Amino acid sequence: MPSENPTFKEKTFVTAGRLQYQKAHWHLIRAFSKIVKDIPEAQLVIFGEGELKDMLMDLIKAYKMEGNVFLNGWM
Repeated sequence: MPSENPTFKEKTFVTAGRLQYQKAHWHLIRAFSKIVKDIPEAQLVIFGEGELKDMLMDLIKAYKMEGNVFLNGWM
């Protein structure tokens, strides 16, 4: 399961939005997987809640980015 407690570092990208179809976070996660290949320490933190959380978590696992992409809910 992707962690929900990232340590913010220099190469951290942050976004916020409902985890809904209209926001299309899966595109961001897939694109970010290409960044991680070149910059393994890069992190993506997504703040938000929604019906696609489980699907996005599965996508993060499929791309083996559990240490790079974090779904944080709302703080």
